[in-house]
Amino acid sequence: MSEHPKKWDAPGGRAGLVLLLSGFIGFWIGASGFATWQAAVETSQVIAGIVQYQAPTPFFIYHVKSWNLLHHVIALGLNAGFSEKTLSILLSGVGGMISFQALSLCVLALARDRMLALAAPFFVASIGVDLFGTVYPVNLFGTPHTYGMIALSYFLLTAALLGVGNFRSGAFLLGLAPAVHPTYAALLWAIFGAGLLWSKTGLRERLRAMCFWLVCGAGVAALSLAVHLVTASDGPTVDPQTAHRYFDAFIRDWDGHRVPVGFFAAGIALNAAGLALSLLWLLKFDRDLPKPALALLWFFAVSAAAGLGGAVISWMPPDQVPRIVMASIPARFLNINSAALGAVLIGLFGRYQKGYGFRFTLLICVGLLWMANHQDAGYPWTVIVAGREVMLQLLPRLLMVWPAFAAGLLVLHGLRGILLRFGAEKSLLARLQPWLTVALFAAIMIRVCDRVDQLMVLFGVLLVEMRRFPEMMPKAGHLSSWVFRAPRFAVLAVLGAIAFQLCAESSMSRAAAWAAMKDRTNDAFFREVAVRPGMLLTCSNLHYIQLRTRRPVLLDGYALDYLPYLPEVGPQMEEIIREVHGIDFFRPPENTKHKGGLTREAGKELWQTRSAADWVEIRKRFDVTDVLTFADWKLKLPEAARSGEYVLYAIPP
Repeated sequence: MSEHPKKWDAPGGRAGLVLLLSGFIGFWIGASGFATWQAAVETSQVIAGIVQYQAPTPFFIYHVKSWNLLHHVIALGLNAGFSEKTLSILLSGVGGMISFQALSLCVLALARDRMLALAAPFFVASIGVDLFGTVYPVNLFGTPHTYGMIALSYFLLTAALLGVGNFRSGAFLLGLAPAVHPTYAALLWAIFGAGLLWSKTGLRERLRAMCFWLVCGAGVAALSLAVHLVTASDGPTVDPQTAHRYFDAFIRDWDGHRVPVGFFAAGIALNAAGLALSLLWLLKFDRDLPKPALALLWFFAVSAAAGLGGAVISWMPPDQVPRIVMASIPARFLNINSAALGAVLIGLFGRYQKGYGFRFTLLICVGLLWMANHQDAGYPWTVIVAGREVMLQLLPRLLMVWPAFAAGLLVLHGLRGILLRFGAEKSLLARLQPWLTVALFAAIMIRVCDRVDQLMVLFGVLLVEMRRFPEMMPKAGHLSSWVFRAPRFAVLAVLGAIAFQLCAESSMSRAAAWAAMKDRTNDAFFREVAVRPGMLLTCSNLHYIQLRTRRPVLLDGYALDYLPYLPEVGPQMEEIIREVHGIDFFRPPENTKHKGGLTREAGKELWQTRSAADWVEIRKRFDVTDVLTFADWKLKLPEAARSGEYVLYAIPP
């Protein structure tokens, strides 16, 4: 290699600038166009004392028993006067920030290329990585499920910081991990501990320097746990046999995350590929990478093995799997490589590239992909290429072919770079690769173009691509050489315009995204719900009502999947589901099975036939004062407030 690996062994390496820029971009995207309510803020309302429960309902027990450092930080924000909406927007931004930083640093650790590292998150985020989730969706940002979003990116960021040689920051995050997500923390610590035993990872050599920061991170986690234990309220106690009964029933009939993983699922294939790729470089090409980068591949290899093992466990009878293992959902580890494999491929391919051809190829792919996925946004910058009208005609066709186009270019470049690295520059594949690239472009042109101006647009991209191969370039000084140089500046201009468009688009979508987040501060209906006293009863799968109204809620029917972690709430949850919603917990209807909660129509017929006297009995039994339903539910109760989506009914005393 032209670059000596030890140059990158210094703590921190060149990660600072990439960490800053990728974090800023990720935060901007997450907080602007993808802002949404965050589940962690709802729990923090109870921790902060802003929402107070008079009785220990299952929803209350879930809030006070769940330990997470985010709860304490958000609770401080709530007590300082920040609104739930503001904190949710900020937390959405933090999710995007950590995701972009993690993906960028993964590429930087392997390719040692800042430009490539900054471009990679756009590519990975745009290829539809959310489609590759196995038992959980792979959400890099734009999801209200705070814990899954943050935990996955936190794992990747911790491993990536160690991979770029920033051992102090990586060690601190490693020590802090139990306070962020205990399950992912257990895997992080297991991989780190095993890595200490293998000299190739270099972790043992850095252990002395990491110890102080490990202790600091673990100290913060321990402090958070101590605060949680002191402030947490006591919940109901049940004997182990009863708790196991409800745990087993929920896993069997309700849970949607612990179902058997299909052997042909995308996550299985991606993890098998990630495991093979990581092991290949760890065992065969380890001299091409510095030890920190090998440590990163070690994390990916072991997490892939853990995920594949979790997939096998998902097929085992639940009664043969320890309940603590079943509760941890080991198949969720499949999502680590599903989210990061694109970054690993870009990093490894980029490692063997000389010059700017590969970088331009990647950025062109990102640009085409961004255009294809946003064809309705309107592109003021397409005038730079060939005019808005031409591009709008091309975009629907590019949308159909870009996956094969982008994958083909990356694979062709990567294979050629590896062949050149290992002295196979005279092999048939290495010689044919430039012409295979031209053939790929020609196929794309034939597939999507039916006019001369459209051909000109893609021909300009082809000229930029051909600059990658000196043997196909005209000699310097020829007039034709300027034809090849011009597209380079055009591409740079287009990429700058894409960045401008991204900022403008985020700004435009920010207003819409933020306006869609309605709560007691900006919506008259939720304001009316918020000022009324007592506990609220919500129908079927109404979600985030406590978050938006600051009213205590008897049970959130949308998300019942905390029961495996807190089986002591089982008897009370079963009583509410049976008496209030009319559903047998141990024999739920088929359309409810493995949904993790109630469906939208669950209990609707029963609720609409109940008399006012029946509702009064429910009020006395469960200490609720109002009922909140969807607007198309018609109860035999007086209306207290109505909006286009919801209606609030008052239960007579």
